[in-house]
Amino acid sequence: MNGIASTGTRAARRGVRWRAALALPAFVAACGASDPDPRDVAFRTLDQSLSSGVQARRQVVVNTPQEWQALWSQHAGTTPTSAAPPAVDFSSSQVVAVFMGTQPSACQRVTIRQVVDAPPVREVRFSERVPGPTELCAAIVVTPAHLAEVPRTSLPVVFVQVAGD
Repeated sequence: MNGIASTGTRAARRGVRWRAALALPAFVAACGASDPDPRDVAFRTLDQSLSSGVQARRQVVVNTPQEWQALWSQHAGTTPTSAAPPAVDFSSSQVVAVFMGTQPSACQRVTIRQVVDAPPVREVRFSERVPGPTELCAAIVVTPAHLAEVPRTSLPVVFVQVAGD
């Protein structure tokens, strides 16, 4: 064709480009590039450990500096070498914590997966990792914990265990 495309070929190419442009937003959305759920609440991990001083299974919401100091002292210990608690501005934040209690192997852990405002409550969704029967793990006593800072809310906070690793 001597390097010159026919009118039909050019129109066909324009049609393909047009259909591709229309399909792109649907493709991007299908790949998970869409906006996050607006109910998701950002959180900052303050500590995640296998060696908490809290030996009982419990979930805690901390709303004041005094409560935070008391919980951190129990979690991190009160020896002269214990680290100071991470700074938290309780005028705009609160702390949520999940303690798994005393566990028999190093393969066990707890993880806060997601925090969601789902009126009438705020849900702190966490998972616990427990090794399978054929998994080899160090047989040492651990006390898994995950503590996180979240924006302050007036909603009641509930802890929900979800499937994890």
